[in-house]
Amino acid sequence: MRKQRERKRLVIDRSKWRSGSFGKNQTGSGITALLNDKGYMCCLGFATRQFSDIKDHHITCTANPAWAVMYASRIQGGSYITDRKGWEKFIIPHLTKFVSMKECVVNTSLSDQAIKINDSVGLTSDEREKKLKALFSKFHIDLTFEGEYNS
Repeated sequence: MRKQRERKRLVIDRSKWRSGSFGKNQTGSGITALLNDKGYMCCLGFATRQFSDIKDHHITCTANPAWAVMYASRIQGGSYITDRKGWEKFIIPHLTKFVSMKECVVNTSLSDQAIKINDSVGLTSDEREKKLKALFSKFHIDLTFEGEYNS
């Protein structure tokens, strides 16, 4: 019998969600980042907070999860960890992975696709929510949206 994969839950607070780049359907204000300087987060910012122990100062004004892992993995003296063992504690489940051939951390397919949907200027908020829910569901993550958008 095939073991059922456990589903994760991800919650996005609409009042803190930054999406739509700078298009007419944007939500939130400031730059689109995992966490921006106004306190808004893209969908992957919420996922990074909920799926990892990476601190806010590593995701502030950071464009994607792989960069957050890189910033979080800096060691004293300013250099970066360059081996798999060192990276493992910083990998964000579902969002980043270690690539042995390159000896680095990269975004997963989920992250890359979520960035495109989150930042698309051509989607309404309803369309964006539906597309993100469908995408995350393919990766065994139940995505829910709570609260109201800030006007």
